[in-house]
Amino acid sequence: MAGEAAQQATGTTQSSQGTGAQQTSASTTAAAQGGAASAGQTSGQQTQQAQATQQQATQAAAPARPDWLPENFHDAKTGPKWDDFGKHYAEVITRDAAEQIRRNALPAKPDDYKIELPKDFVVPQGVEFKFDDANPALANARALYHDIMSGKVSGQEGFSKLLGLYAAEQVTQKQNYTTWAQAEQQKLGANGPARITAIEQYLTGKLGPDTAKLMMAGIAAAGQVEGWEKIIAGGVSQGAASFSQSHRDPGAGGGRPTEEQWAKMSPAERLDYTRSPAAQALRARAN
Repeated sequence: MAGEAAQQATGTTQSSQGTGAQQTSASTTAAAQGGAASAGQTSGQQTQQAQATQQQATQAAAPARPDWLPENFHDAKTGPKWDDFGKHYAEVITRDAAEQIRRNALPAKPDDYKIELPKDFVVPQGVEFKFDDANPALANARALYHDIMSGKVSGQEGFSKLLGLYAAEQVTQKQNYTTWAQAEQQKLGANGPARITAIEQYLTGKLGPDTAKLMMAGIAAAGQVEGWEKIIAGGVSQGAASFSQSHRDPGAGGGRPTEEQWAKMSPAERLDYTRSPAAQALRARAN
């Protein structure tokens, strides 16, 4: 019995010793793993810190872009692109110098521009053309061209101003013609409109409304109206029989006026006679 008890005690002691060894081994393994993980985290942090430090050093080393330097001439990593900027600067200097030379060659003021046509401009044969130096349109054209060449106006603004000069000239011409035509009509007296209407009626009866309208389109001067009245009156006298010297009163001798009476008639009175029934009857007999 004593021997069995000793054996059990020895087994218990060995079992306890084995269990303690296993626990000690497990603890050692866990500690080693924990140390390895801690070392890995520390290494990763050190790597990130090193990268951040390097990036900061790189940014600190790259020069900052000056405010006056355009962004397309600056690299965020290497700094200003001095070669590209130098080429650009040389182009700007050359262009500015050429522009300054062009402006220096311009006349000093608008009045210095000569009023002359280009050498390759050919006036049609039989046509005479000459500029009117007193025309305000020329002074306006000089001023506008000087502004365009000096760079004060350009693009659409300059073209619109040019169109404005042309429109103003057209309006002025129409106004001048209207004023002139009114003055010519006043020369015809109070019966001026009636006299023009009588000519139109005569031409319409002779030539038809379409042709008469075309011929009346050019009648504006008092001399034109008076000339047509003479033509119409002369045509009537030629269409009738010769005047009789024995009759002195208008309408005598078949309704024909005498030569003396005809000579004393004004163009308007002669035209009135050509529209009278007596004159129409004479024309009918002559035809």
